[in-house]
Amino acid sequence: MKKFKRRFRRWMNMLMLRDKLLYLFLLCVLLPLIVTDGFIIYNFSTINTTKQKHELSEYAEAVEYYIKNRLEYPISAARVLSHNDVINNLLNTKYDSTTDYYNSIQEFKKNTIFGSNMGIDKATLTIYADNDTIINGGEFSKLSSVKNEEWYKYIGSKNGTSNEYYNTDKEAGVDDANKYNYSTRLLFYYDRDETKRKISKRKVLFLSSLNMYSWSGCDKVLKIEMEYNSFVEGINKLGLDCDIYLCKGNKLLISNTGGNNVIDDYGSFKLKKKVNYSKPLVLHGEALTINVVSSDYTPWKQMVRSIPLIIALLLLNIVLPLFMMQQIESSITSRVKKLEKAFASVNEEKLKMLDRIEGEDEIANLSINYNHMARRINELIQTVYKDRLKEQEMDIARQNAELLALHSQINPHFLFNALESIRMHSILKGEEETAQMVERLAIMERNNVDWNSDEVSVENEIAFVEAYLGLQKYRFGDRLNYEIEVEDELKDMLIPRLTIVTFVENACVHGVENKKGTSWIFVRIYMEGDEKVIEIEDTGCGMDEQAIKDILDKMENADIDRLKSGERVGIINASLRLKMRNPDRIRFFIESEEDEGTIIQIFIK
Repeated sequence: MKKFKRRFRRWMNMLMLRDKLLYLFLLCVLLPLIVTDGFIIYNFSTINTTKQKHELSEYAEAVEYYIKNRLEYPISAARVLSHNDVINNLLNTKYDSTTDYYNSIQEFKKNTIFGSNMGIDKATLTIYADNDTIINGGEFSKLSSVKNEEWYKYIGSKNGTSNEYYNTDKEAGVDDANKYNYSTRLLFYYDRDETKRKISKRKVLFLSSLNMYSWSGCDKVLKIEMEYNSFVEGINKLGLDCDIYLCKGNKLLISNTGGNNVIDDYGSFKLKKKVNYSKPLVLHGEALTINVVSSDYTPWKQMVRSIPLIIALLLLNIVLPLFMMQQIESSITSRVKKLEKAFASVNEEKLKMLDRIEGEDEIANLSINYNHMARRINELIQTVYKDRLKEQEMDIARQNAELLALHSQINPHFLFNALESIRMHSILKGEEETAQMVERLAIMERNNVDWNSDEVSVENEIAFVEAYLGLQKYRFGDRLNYEIEVEDELKDMLIPRLTIVTFVENACVHGVENKKGTSWIFVRIYMEGDEKVIEIEDTGCGMDEQAIKDILDKMENADIDRLKSGERVGIINASLRLKMRNPDRIRFFIESEEDEGTIIQIFIK
């Protein structure tokens, strides 16, 4: 034994660590897991399968209970009518004339509550008597009128049921005539009368012979015709979480998956191989089978349901390999894990140092070299971080300078246009309305001078726009009209100062000024979906396609370098500040037609 241990230890010492862990996993984890867990999972799946079969049987029993419950009232009605002496006397009597029969029927209806359905929901009740002196109509008819009907052959007469239809039932699954009483019969029937093409041809019939006693007189047969669709609706209302197929032999009678068209003949059942549970049912001579098909009843889903058990078993089977791993970890793996954790900090701002280095072997030397490397990298990170921070501060200062440059370009631009408007008005009309113009100019100048923030509410910006358009109205007179519409919920929205008025000014200078006749300027601010829309429209002289492309390019690619070019400074200025405030959340749109006008739209998310 000692010799074997020495050889085994020598063999283990020759193996690589990876091979040792592999053998440990195969012998201590995988093999026990396959043997023990496989056995447990098999038993657990068997229990689940049994449980599911029980659930499927409950579904079938629910359908059986519904059908039996649905037939309780017809059975009771047949039992009551078979013992009703008044009806027996009425149908047994031989009448001398149709008038005598009619009078007897009227007297009968006065003294009874007998009706065509006897209170049975969605059903029609008819009694056929072998009495040629009665008249077909209402609840009573001659038996001779239906003796050639196919359904009548299933109930027979005093002499019992013919062998032909007994053999038919036997083939369907009823192999013992004593299992039911042929005096009553349930029948899922298809009426093959070609004259009834557009009405229900599938029917559920309950037939009963009323010849219960030898003194019953003439043959009498009760037929209760129940709506086929009422059975379909009833089974659907059960709300079963599976597919139900009610069959007679290979014939599919009812399904909760469709195919229940009352005009079509009963089809064949083609899913026998997929049936998970079948329940035979014999009701009043009708041999039925309730087939249940469940999509959940599959081995794969059984395995999925066993996942919690599998996970629990895996956790239990970790105990033994964990003990073995701790023994190895005490000599080698624990220090390797410390190094692994230290290297994992490479994604952090600072690499972690190893606090304690044990041993003098290769792993210890690797740990010492790691500490030297980590210390050096941390110093480099600190240097790069400080340089990066300084660069960011410089970048922020540069952006502030650019913003101030943008501000400085706006004030003289608008002041010049305002003063020019006053000058031209004074030349044309004198000084009567100069005070009003100066008042509007004061509003504009106040907005220019009071620049504590680059942001302003839409409401304040629109006040500035109205002042500007008022001045332009003095300049152009009847040639210029304007209209401003702002949705209430957008009045408090913040935008860069003097952006809307820049586009309005552009519409006046390049649209209205160069066109003869009356022009309009429309300013609209509204919501469209999840975007805020600033829209400036003029009915001026418009632009060609090349001009549209040039302006749209300047708006979408506005930057400081384009401002220095000196072309379209106002629009580039406004577009740049809008983009700076709403990066990646703003888009521009221009539509124009020569001699018709221009629409500029700004969409902000």
